[in-house]
Amino acid sequence: MNYNGAAKKIWLLEVIPLTKSSRVLKDPLLYYSLENNFQEGSIILISLRRKIIPGVVWRCRPPQKMFLRQIGFQIQPIHKVVIAQSAFTTAQMKLADYLGNYYWISPGIFLQMMWPFKSALKSKKSIDKLLIQIGGLSTKQKKEQRLILFPQINQAQKFLETNSFDLSSIAIFHSGLKAKEIKNNWIKVKTGQAQTIIGARQAIFLPFTNLREIIVNESESRHYSSWDMWPHYSAKVTVGYLAKIFQAHLKFISEIPTINDYYLKQQKKLKLEIPPANSLSARSAVKIIDLQAELARGNFSILSRELEDKLAEIVNHQQQALLFLGRRGFSTIVVCQNCGHLFTCPQCGIPLTRHITKSADKTLTEKLVCHRCGWTQPKPKNCPICHSHQIRNSGSGTQKLEYILEKTFPGEKIARLDSDCSDNQITKTLNQFQQKKIRFLVTTQKFLSYSNLILPQISLAAVVSADTFLSLPDFQAAEELFTLIQKIKRKLKPNQQFLIQTYSPQNKVIQWATNNQFEKFYQSEIESRRLLNYPPFALLTYLEFPHQNNSTSLQLAEQEKNRLESLVKQWKLSSIEILGPIIGNPPKQKGLFIWRLLIKAKNLSQRNQILSATTGKVVIQ
Repeated sequence: MNYNGAAKKIWLLEVIPLTKSSRVLKDPLLYYSLENNFQEGSIILISLRRKIIPGVVWRCRPPQKMFLRQIGFQIQPIHKVVIAQSAFTTAQMKLADYLGNYYWISPGIFLQMMWPFKSALKSKKSIDKLLIQIGGLSTKQKKEQRLILFPQINQAQKFLETNSFDLSSIAIFHSGLKAKEIKNNWIKVKTGQAQTIIGARQAIFLPFTNLREIIVNESESRHYSSWDMWPHYSAKVTVGYLAKIFQAHLKFISEIPTINDYYLKQQKKLKLEIPPANSLSARSAVKIIDLQAELARGNFSILSRELEDKLAEIVNHQQQALLFLGRRGFSTIVVCQNCGHLFTCPQCGIPLTRHITKSADKTLTEKLVCHRCGWTQPKPKNCPICHSHQIRNSGSGTQKLEYILEKTFPGEKIARLDSDCSDNQITKTLNQFQQKKIRFLVTTQKFLSYSNLILPQISLAAVVSADTFLSLPDFQAAEELFTLIQKIKRKLKPNQQFLIQTYSPQNKVIQWATNNQFEKFYQSEIESRRLLNYPPFALLTYLEFPHQNNSTSLQLAEQEKNRLESLVKQWKLSSIEILGPIIGNPPKQKGLFIWRLLIKAKNLSQRNQILSATTGKVVIQ
């Protein structure tokens, strides 16, 4: 550009890169334009790190005369305008801004999720066609819209199929739709044609025009949190703010509410509907089996004698059973008996799990797998430290339980349903189970997504090891166990048996869950969280300090804690508590050692103030 010393009239633009990359800065980037052919919310192309990428005009500063050379830092022109009119509603812009602040990442990550037409940005013809469709269908009268959420795609589809709706005023939205279906339903919402929107968590990012009601079904489900993908966010947090934007009526529905949701109900901050338990399921008996007593009788198997006898009855009567175990794989720990070497992941530092795969010709292959990052290696024949052949496999996963059942009940069809299964395998297994071609189904928490398909079929359900949950280093572990037991119990009829194996038969969580005593569990759990300053009383944030050297990582964490605690006092941030350093979970990531600090904050703005000053990697819980 030729400056020639002349003042130029320019528009300064704050731009949010439209990308899912976690490397993008949280705050907008500054660009300029010599033309005013865009709006806030327009999509433009910008140059960033030597690449041309799409960006969203976040704010336009009024035209002003200035010498470009007088700007105190380098500023680039925009590359070109892609969509001149605003591609996002005001509500979407507000929501992206809020979520960016809440999760301490760029709002562009959420804007990118709100704009499902990535391929259209590469073609002017596609963009023009899309804009004509939106513009031609726009309506002045904004009819009221209702959003109905389900944790699973199949639940949303079933709700649509089993209810009588005027399909012209319905939109369904989830990740399983084809591109054309996504576009058509998005347009129906954007133009106000859709008054009822049914979907999974992705539906919360649609361009609503007049949202008046939000219903969240089975609000206790963990599927409302995107723990399995980036970015990590909670749909429940999102709809809470979405309801504020539109002043919409928000209702959660849950038979077994989370501690957080029930607390908000008690504080009159949330409408929570709790359907009464089925009178038959409330009477269904639960048998707790003491595994300590089994050991005393010389039984070291993962199956108690009572459970094995019950399974034998299932075989004799040609019935079906569900066996639940919280860990997948064959052996959860592999250790050298001679020197004590524990086989761990070189990337994450967590114990490797032994897996066994069976080929078409029934050849067995053993491998060690990291359940955190997917690292895989063949199972070694000897120890890499002392070279001993005495390698012991300890702990039990779903593969081992499947193996024991095959040995105990030869000839019976046994299947497994866990995260190692592909979508096709899951569908095939569910179909075979419903056709009664499977005698025993071994599964992890994954079965909860399909409990309505599985539980009506069975004569016996068994939690093989309740202690798996009680040993987890997670403040929500007790809640997860309580919910699991209650979910199974509530769906069983009196003629269906329910067994729970544990080394702690008197554990209060197990007792409260089996006796339908939610209030007692809640009072104990909420008081514990209040004392320890856990949610719902605080926001949790980790600061991580990755380094190739373990001692250096720890030292960096200690130094940062001292510095941040000084700032907390200086800035009078009374709601901030800093704990640690503590070892990372996992202790390594991508080969780097991780030590971290835990920040507990009662106030979002104070938390963000301290995060703006840290040198650590921010991980929001």
